[in-house]
Amino acid sequence: MNRFLYIAFLLFGSFNFCQSQIIVVGHIFAEVVENLTITEEAQLNFGRFAPMESGGSVIVAPDGVRTSSGDVTLTPGNSNAGSFYVTGQKLAYFTLNLPTEQTIISNSGSSKTMVVKDWVCNANGSVKYSLSENGTQQVTIGATLMVNSLPENPRGLYTGSYVIRFDYN
Repeated sequence: MNRFLYIAFLLFGSFNFCQSQIIVVGHIFAEVVENLTITEEAQLNFGRFAPMESGGSVIVAPDGVRTSSGDVTLTPGNSNAGSFYVTGQKLAYFTLNLPTEQTIISNSGSSKTMVVKDWVCNANGSVKYSLSENGTQQVTIGATLMVNSLPENPRGLYTGSYVIRFDYN
């Protein structure tokens, strides 16, 4: 029996002495690319209009087309989609995060306000973009302006701001 234990010890105990070490060298790399740079080229402008008795909405599409619904009459004057010029790493992807909540614009001569909502962009239902071969992309933004009656939204200039986020993918 001692001989069996001695042989078992030699066979199984000697595996600890047969171990070997392997050293491997791994490599690391990193590449710094240009930051995304965004420049507002055109402000979102709903233009001139006249609210009637019950109000309605003014819609500016990402292509700049302006329409109205309800009891709002569009009048001549400038209107346009918001436009942003994006630069960064060529052929890189980025996403655009539009406002998810309503934005308030205020009358400069009173405390009256209007709501801007339903933000859209020129990405055809997607908010993922690709920068071009020269690292640029044009992004246009549209939205819907909710207009109340004339007493609730008296004449004057209404202004405000909105926040959108651009992220590399």
